[in-house]
Amino acid sequence: MASIYEIADIWENIRKKGAFELTEDDIAELDLFLFCWKEVVKEPN
Repeated sequence: MASIYEIADIWENIRKKGAFELTEDDIAELDLFLFCWKEVVKEPN
């Protein structure tokens, strides 16, 4: 699983591009970021 620092780097790279410049690869990275973030910060049941 990606570390919190790797997740932060992915997020920062996506933020720099802006929503209108995202490629399919960026969207895939964003999906990975969101998945990893949910794993790191589990919501209480």
